[in-house]
Amino acid sequence: MSTPARSTVGYVLAVLAVMLVATGLRVYRLGAECFDCDELYAVRIQGVNPKAVAAVMARDGFHTNHPPLMSVPFLVWNALFGTSEFAVRALPLLSGLVAVAGLVAVGAVLGRRWAGVFAAALLAINPLHITYSTEARQYALLVALLVVAQLLLILSLRNGARSLVLAYYLIAAWAALTHYFAVPVLLAHGAVALAILWKSRPLHTSAARLLLAVVLAGLPYLAWLPVMRFQSNGKWDHLTPLTPGSLGESLADLLGLGGWGVGLGFGLSLIVLLLMALGVAASWRLPFPVTNVAQRLLPQWLGWLILALGFVLAIGWIVAFPRSIEPVARETLSGYGYDPEAVSAEVRLLQQTGLLGAGCVVLAGLLLLRWGRWETKQILDSPTGETSISVGVLLTIFLTVPVIVIALGGLTGVRFHQTRNLLVLLPTLDLAVGFGLAWLTRSWPGCLGVAAILVGATVAVGQYQVIGRVVGVPGIPLGMETLDWHGVQTWLTKHPPQDRVVLLVNRPATDPALYYLANYQPQRSPDVTFPQKLPPRVIFVHLVGNPHSESLRDALGQWRSPQKLLASGNGWEIYGAPEP
Repeated sequence: MSTPARSTVGYVLAVLAVMLVATGLRVYRLGAECFDCDELYAVRIQGVNPKAVAAVMARDGFHTNHPPLMSVPFLVWNALFGTSEFAVRALPLLSGLVAVAGLVAVGAVLGRRWAGVFAAALLAINPLHITYSTEARQYALLVALLVVAQLLLILSLRNGARSLVLAYYLIAAWAALTHYFAVPVLLAHGAVALAILWKSRPLHTSAARLLLAVVLAGLPYLAWLPVMRFQSNGKWDHLTPLTPGSLGESLADLLGLGGWGVGLGFGLSLIVLLLMALGVAASWRLPFPVTNVAQRLLPQWLGWLILALGFVLAIGWIVAFPRSIEPVARETLSGYGYDPEAVSAEVRLLQQTGLLGAGCVVLAGLLLLRWGRWETKQILDSPTGETSISVGVLLTIFLTVPVIVIALGGLTGVRFHQTRNLLVLLPTLDLAVGFGLAWLTRSWPGCLGVAAILVGATVAVGQYQVIGRVVGVPGIPLGMETLDWHGVQTWLTKHPPQDRVVLLVNRPATDPALYYLANYQPQRSPDVTFPQKLPPRVIFVHLVGNPHSESLRDALGQWRSPQKLLASGNGWEIYGAPEP
């Protein structure tokens, strides 16, 4: 067998091994644990009808701190595959695998296929990415969308196909409306297009098209500004202001090095940074061709059509809102139990968002019309051909622009920081390290060094529970921590409460209980002091380790004793108060 053939076989086997490892780590115990509070956003509202979609988008926009498409994909997925824990989490599982496979493709397109394999291997064993590839949240999908967008960006620059540019726009817009942290990454994509336009003479329409796609993908945020202002006034206790220290700690956790202590963690992080720098330096002279195309992106009439559509939407919204949309919105919100003042405020936000949305469609039509005239002139005046940009420049822009944007956001003092939000940085970090490792494999000593680094990385991330549990080693927990509500459900099924009330502590941690124990109509106690009309017979579900639940249990014992422990399980105990 010739050397190229051996190299190809080795490459294919390596890709298969990476995908098998990534799949195994993410499938392990995928449906074993119950949903936690945040995961229930993916299953509380079901159906793919307009009312369900509107309800999910309004809830995520007005009652969370996320864009409107955070949970919409789960509506379609759950309608197709069901709402069991395994079925719902299969969507983030597949998203995680798409991101891993996407890095393989990105490395190959950039001209260093082994760099893509190494990057994919690092992502495959990353604890934080594994964690959110096994939770019914939007983070794994967000990372997958951004990796696919990066791949489409590179392919579009390489051959200028308008189908790729349109695909990039759709994926970029989807990502931007899934999570706000997609924006720093998309700004890096726009910076790449600007860098090519600045360098190239004549102007390259492929880069300009991508810049247009980035602008159009961000256009919906103009319509979303009232909601973003409304969200910024909320008290999001799980978020913190970004500081240099918290950013450093989060990057260490992002790389899977957060639990090794300050000294060792700093040293390991330094090694990763050196490998990233090596990857950028090694790819600095690696050219990436950018093709200039002599083909229109869109027909001129499409711009006029979108412009007209925007005016029709604006007029239709003005006419239909007070007659049909507002009454339905008020009825729905009132049915959810919101007070009249909150309902009126959200209806006003809905009205503003709809009008601004129509205005964004008008603006998109104007941009496309202006683009069509500029593109026609460029095609007539500019010959086709190629320019090139360094792969190292691409990596530098992909790495630095998002970090700078996020760091500048920290200067505002707004509470927006959480480690999982930085997952958007991970693919490019791994890609840069992958280029560094690929450069080392040029010699046998370097190959041995790469093997040692990969083994060391595997051992390092084993400190986290999501990986250590596979071999029975306890580790640092990440992501959700939920109770075995199935155990409580099973016990109540075998011991029907009959005339006894199932009592819970009034804390967010009991939200899954309202989902799993719905058949038993559980009641919440608003405080550790019991209301005077509390039924004489209760079953109290105690959350072990929850201080509010501990206080409630003690108060229950004082109110009616003795308390009897009826059952216990993973994180829960059931007490029954005897008859008076």
